[in-house]
Amino acid sequence: MQWPAPQPAPLLPSRHVDVGHGVLGKAGVRHLARLGRRSSPDHFLAGGLSIGTSASLVFVSAGALHGARKVRSKDRRLAKAAPLPSGPEAASIEAKPAEAARKRIAAFRSEAPKPPSKGIRAWLSRMAFAWVSPLMERGNRPPPIDIAHMLPPPEDMRAEALARELSSELLRSSWRRRSHGRKDGDPVDQAQLTRGLLRLNRGRLLKTGFLRFLNTSVQFLPALCLGPLLDAVQKADFAAGQAAAVRLFAVLCIKTFVENQFFHQTTVMATRVRAMLQASIYEKSLRLQDTGFSVPPVTLMQVDTGKVEDLTYAFHTLWDGIFQVAGYSVLLWWYLGLAGFAGIVVLIVCLPFNAQLQRNLSRLNKKCLQASDARVSQTSEILGGIRALRQMGWEDVFERRVRSLRDAELEAQRSRDTVAAYLLSYFSALPPFMIAVVLMAYVGAAHSSFNAAMIFTALSLLNQIRFPLLFYPNALNALAEGQAALGRLSAFLALPEAAAHRPPMSEDKELPLLLKPGSYPLGTSSSSPSLVLPEPISVKEGELVAVIGPVGSGKSSLLRAFLGEMPGTDLLAPPQDVAYCSQQPWVPEGRSLLEVVCGVWEDGGVAFPAKVDEAAFSTALAAAAVDFAEAEDEVSGTSLSGGQQARLALARAMYKAQRRGEVCACVLDDVTAALDPRVTLEVMNNCLNGPLKGLATVFVSSDPGPWLQRCDRIIAMRAEGKELRVDSVGSYEELAAGGRLVPGPVPKPKEQPEETEAAATQEVPKRKKLQVTSEEERALGAVPLKLYSHYFASARSPRLLSLAGVAVMASYAATVAQQWFIGLWTADASMSRGLVYYMSGVLFWGLLASALTFGRALLIAAFSRRASRAVHDQLCDQVLVRASTSHFDRNPSSRLLQNFSKDLEQIDSSLPGSLRSAVSSICTLAGAMVTIVLATPGFLAVLAPLIWIYGRSLQYYRPVARELKRLEPLARTPVYAEQQAAASGVITIRKLGLGNVMAARALGAIDGNTAVSFAAKAVDRWFSLRMELLGNLIVLASSLVCLLSAGAPGAAAGGAWAEARSAIAVTQALSVCGLLNWTVRTIAQTETSFTSFQRITGSLESTELEAPRELPQDAQLPAAWPVQGTVTFEGVSFRYRPMLPLVLQKLELQLAPGQRIGVIGRTGSGKSTLLRILLRTVEPCEGSVKIDGVDLQQVGLARLRSAITAIPQDNFLVSGTIRENVDPRSSYSDEEVRHALEAASLGTWDLQRRVDPSGGISPGEKQLIGVARAVLRRSRVVALDEVTSRVDKATDEKVQQALKRLPEGTTLLVVSHRLATLHDYDQVVVLGDGQVLEIGNPAELEASPNSHFASMLAAERGGEVF
Repeated sequence: MQWPAPQPAPLLPSRHVDVGHGVLGKAGVRHLARLGRRSSPDHFLAGGLSIGTSASLVFVSAGALHGARKVRSKDRRLAKAAPLPSGPEAASIEAKPAEAARKRIAAFRSEAPKPPSKGIRAWLSRMAFAWVSPLMERGNRPPPIDIAHMLPPPEDMRAEALARELSSELLRSSWRRRSHGRKDGDPVDQAQLTRGLLRLNRGRLLKTGFLRFLNTSVQFLPALCLGPLLDAVQKADFAAGQAAAVRLFAVLCIKTFVENQFFHQTTVMATRVRAMLQASIYEKSLRLQDTGFSVPPVTLMQVDTGKVEDLTYAFHTLWDGIFQVAGYSVLLWWYLGLAGFAGIVVLIVCLPFNAQLQRNLSRLNKKCLQASDARVSQTSEILGGIRALRQMGWEDVFERRVRSLRDAELEAQRSRDTVAAYLLSYFSALPPFMIAVVLMAYVGAAHSSFNAAMIFTALSLLNQIRFPLLFYPNALNALAEGQAALGRLSAFLALPEAAAHRPPMSEDKELPLLLKPGSYPLGTSSSSPSLVLPEPISVKEGELVAVIGPVGSGKSSLLRAFLGEMPGTDLLAPPQDVAYCSQQPWVPEGRSLLEVVCGVWEDGGVAFPAKVDEAAFSTALAAAAVDFAEAEDEVSGTSLSGGQQARLALARAMYKAQRRGEVCACVLDDVTAALDPRVTLEVMNNCLNGPLKGLATVFVSSDPGPWLQRCDRIIAMRAEGKELRVDSVGSYEELAAGGRLVPGPVPKPKEQPEETEAAATQEVPKRKKLQVTSEEERALGAVPLKLYSHYFASARSPRLLSLAGVAVMASYAATVAQQWFIGLWTADASMSRGLVYYMSGVLFWGLLASALTFGRALLIAAFSRRASRAVHDQLCDQVLVRASTSHFDRNPSSRLLQNFSKDLEQIDSSLPGSLRSAVSSICTLAGAMVTIVLATPGFLAVLAPLIWIYGRSLQYYRPVARELKRLEPLARTPVYAEQQAAASGVITIRKLGLGNVMAARALGAIDGNTAVSFAAKAVDRWFSLRMELLGNLIVLASSLVCLLSAGAPGAAAGGAWAEARSAIAVTQALSVCGLLNWTVRTIAQTETSFTSFQRITGSLESTELEAPRELPQDAQLPAAWPVQGTVTFEGVSFRYRPMLPLVLQKLELQLAPGQRIGVIGRTGSGKSTLLRILLRTVEPCEGSVKIDGVDLQQVGLARLRSAITAIPQDNFLVSGTIRENVDPRSSYSDEEVRHALEAASLGTWDLQRRVDPSGGISPGEKQLIGVARAVLRRSRVVALDEVTSRVDKATDEKVQQALKRLPEGTTLLVVSHRLATLHDYDQVVVLGDGQVLEIGNPAELEASPNSHFASMLAAERGGEVF
């Protein structure tokens, strides 16, 4: 799905505006604020505001965010400016924007609805929502509607404009606070954010407030019209009754138009507030220091903005509820005198009980949310490391953890559902008590009798007055939750931002990287280490500096200090962007190679920015040896090896390094750790002699190779307790002389052969674009009936379902019986059966309805929980345990997580609620129609056409509402995906200057989400207006039929029973007004809620499963299998996808038992693939793998993976203790776990130390945890994939010593790029082009001058590039 492509402006850097010293002055700041709000998106965007720690500085970050421009305006300019070329030039980059622009303009003109124009027709169109009709018409034609067909939201709902408005308002607010004597440097607080939102929406607040006041005022009038109508029925006065019926119809129509306008305007305001906050959160996240958050930004975007949106909806209820209570109280006094206040007294007395239930429900809702967050967080961690889990055979362990969290979540839901059932029962029981008390008070006040007109009017008022009183606590709850959300949002917006670029200095040219001496803490806690610099450190232009040291000595921390990315310090960033490459490669999902390397956004052929330096792009790919993908191929971290990811990230830095006017230096953080020696030397030689030549360059290396001799200086780091210090600084010769380095031969760069003219002009055949991630499937058409039956069958409890259905129908029957009983009472003027009889009847039927309502709610909730549990269990089984790794390659983790989070939440809450409401509404509507017919049989004449209209309307509305509901999660996913992508690489984004492109993508996604949400709400208003008008016609028809039934003009009076039946008919018709719309909407909502169940069902059906986890042959294997540990690969071939070349080609390899075998080869030669095939996380195309002569295809996956220990290159951690991460099954004692940690050089760690996968430990330490796992399990076959690539040589040697202490007879298979560590291994296997190039003893191969191993070892030792 493609979002409208916004055009970004260049990011404005964060600047210091010295207000105190008058650099801008008061007028300057005001002008800046006005400019931020009024200027066009092309000129200015104030991306946010934070007040820094300096007392005299206000950080005005223009942040970076330039979002979605009007697509139509942009497209018209492009189409007009650039005519389509012809011939060979048609494929040029410059032609693509205009071509794509014409296509979008044509699609927009043919599909998108037009907003109303000016004048009386526009006013009528807005009142009747006629401007939505084109979307309704389009939604009822094939193919189904898509994003391109959405209604254009108002211009002031664009994300880029909203972010600019809020930041400008906060800037003005900050100046006002400072001008009133507030302390300089005050951060954005909750009051400031609240006032800013109120000021920005004050016009809409006043408008919606007036509409709400007008709607409530009109809402009082139907009760005034009902009495005269019923009096006319009693007196058979057709003329007076006709006039009263017309007045009632007119009042209801006015209310319908006003109410729908109020809801629409409130929706626009609430959606605007949500988009404003989402855009501001994303914009702020790009400027934050890389620290942990108490609340993650994606949670703020998902949850807290929704809470503020709910507060916006409930805002007017806070005063309107009081207004309604006062108005209805006056009307009750008008009709019943003081007796009318008896019902209000009952409500007031019951308010504390209602408020307590609401508080309990709110508390339990929060408990449910916390339980859900814990489950989703654990699931997210598991999905992030699912490939490593597969190799270690721990998927079942963590799946049980998720199920345990799910059990706790369902238990919390059970408690919540019980309180909700009590509340619903209480809401149902209150009316009969009110009615009984009011009637008793009226009769007791010396009123011997009463008529139906008076009583049913009063009952109508009592029914209306309970809503503001009972739901007022909901508004107060929304206020409390909204204020809490605003507090979290303001705290987030007030977080300290990353350091600004240091002010320009004359020394910038010579000293682009500069650090002043000092002590810089690495965290906020007292136990956090500190980086101590006793002397200044600088890097000159053209200088090459290396940083070396053991694991945990502060190498990466020193680089972050150079970059100004040290939270809590006063270090500033370099004066310009930096070509930065982090230790963990940042490769966002769903991007092409061109987008990742060049930092552009391709939208339908339009690149962002349109100009791509093709020469720099080619040079960057060549320098980083990126030869595994074409420019248009999709690249994803899930489908690339560790070495390929590292080279891709390096290519991005090299592309940026060639833009010398934008960058001042290059910083590389151990980018060669995942590369083999040949590729490392080739890449370093290409980069240093190419893009980095003449550029200040600093790099970290955990494996000091001979190429360190090319460095001008080397900085050696060491750790002393909690202090990370610079041990020594000097040239290679100086450090070697001081014993800091072992001297080696001078590296000899290999001369590059000159490219011949024939080779330069040779055309490379272009292959089909490679797409790794599959498009998310979207179901089309109506939800099939078999899906409903599948859902009901999933609970495996037909008896529970039957009891729930009986309770629904019985509860409504009791409610109808109560109304007929009241009608019977009003017809008995003399109360011949006695007051006790009637009072008892009213209470009996009311309490019976309440009890049945309570039982109905509990039964439906229990049924829903059973069904939801079954769905989650199936998800866990098929996705977390049995899905193949190729399934995770095609489906990003964010998409799979949507099934476990939002879709499951819909099944937990929305689906049972919608189903309950739909069934209840259908029963109520059918009962109301039957009641009207029984009371006035003449209504049958108009019932048939009304049913036909109603059915047609339902069929017209359902397709549009259903497809919009399906589009909502598709439109919502990119918003959160972009936020997660930015959060995982914020420093890379900031240093490389990628903020404008990332912002354009994110704000475009927010605009797409806003468009779908706006369209869905507009369609609701369109349909609601027409259904309520149809309901008004039913009221008019029912009134006229009652008059005709009472007799023609001049006929005799209809009598008390006729009046009672007419009162029942008219009051039922009045309830039908809203019920018609509500029933259709609940039916459509139920169908759309089932789309979440349909998404999960479709996802499960499309899940590609692994081989069976258990096979009958497993029982025939020895208990201690494998006994010997012989591993044999026989003719194994493998490719990752049908269109890709073979990674392994008829590979033949036999490994003797008890040997230590090293596997080496160039990056991409198939080393990691060999281990994956051994663990059967991927299956070979042909050939077989055997252990102790047993074909692994005949062994269940659970048995296989429990018998082999495999530690992957990217190790897997979960939030928890060290013990839980080393031994998730709790199969070993604490002493055994400590011994394993000591063997992995982690003996000082406490077993109960908490770890967080997002940070807190270095990548090298994470790899050492994997070594501890291998030592602990003591398997007969152990396979390690580059587990020491990110540790220094000293630590690597300790690990090798630990591996030697594995139980005797262990077959050890180690993939390594450090060839020197394999000198004492029994055998070395050299892979190349998917085959075994050679195998033998390392010493023998080294002695053979023609061996591949000898040449690779020489390259590692001597630095020659091959």
